[in-house]
Amino acid sequence: MPMSQKVQSRNPAAASWTDLGTDMFSPFVDTRPIETPGQPQVLEYRACYLVSDQPTLEWSSVLVVTVSPS
Repeated sequence: MPMSQKVQSRNPAAASWTDLGTDMFSPFVDTRPIETPGQPQVLEYRACYLVSDQPTLEWSSVLVVTVSPS
């Protein structure tokens, strides 16, 4: 049985993380719109495994991604 994971994101200037949901399959796709249309945006992502729908609280390393409008 595949393990699910909780995925979170934040703007690097923000203190708190936003839950994006749970995912069981790779890749995870963030479908939220860019905050400022026409401008690149930097986001941080992290994930942790869920056991019986509860986070293990062992978060992954933070992945920093720059997205650009297409």
